[in-house]
Amino acid sequence: MANKAGKSGDATACSPGDLSKEIKPAATKKPSSVATAEELSTGRVEADKDRIDRLKEQLRSTPQEVDHERVRIMEEVYEETAGYQTIIRRAKFLATLLERKKIYIDENLFVGSMASTVNGIYTYPEWNVDWMKEENTAEECKDPADKKANQWALKYWEKRALKPRTLEIFEKRYGFDPKPAFDAGFVVDFFSWPGGGGNLYVSAGIRLGEDNP
Repeated sequence: MANKAGKSGDATACSPGDLSKEIKPAATKKPSSVATAEELSTGRVEADKDRIDRLKEQLRSTPQEVDHERVRIMEEVYEETAGYQTIIRRAKFLATLLERKKIYIDENLFVGSMASTVNGIYTYPEWNVDWMKEENTAEECKDPADKKANQWALKYWEKRALKPRTLEIFEKRYGFDPKPAFDAGFVVDFFSWPGGGGNLYVSAGIRLGEDNP
């Protein structure tokens, strides 16, 4: 008995002639050589120009000032952890800073600021204290606690900071002082910008940090 057309899964359900009549090629859209802006756009962002202008004016009109919050916390933690391993002291300092740091948030969509005020600047004495001396950060302090912390940082990190330790070890190892090359701009140094580090290790196993006398 012949199978009836339309039965699912049966190879003899339809003849080739029937298929040619039932299946039609899908309509194709002729490709356009140039897409419209509307076709290319994935979305639109409406900028609040008034807010942007207000924030720009605030940033431009507010003078930069040193925020001593970080160095105060550093002095406190480092005095409490005297004798601890360097990595422990660094960890305790970071934990305390994150716990007690003042959070600065304004109407800017990019939330947050490194310091606790707009245009505030943190000091990173563990990297380099030269600019702190040049800018008289200790002398300019109005708060006695800030002044004490800055004086501590200048004294503690003067020879322990990354910059003096790097220059000292480099000269001992290679026999010449690289500072003139840095000062001339021939080579860009890596210890004049802050990044929160200051504990590096060289192949000889010498620590560049506060463990050194």
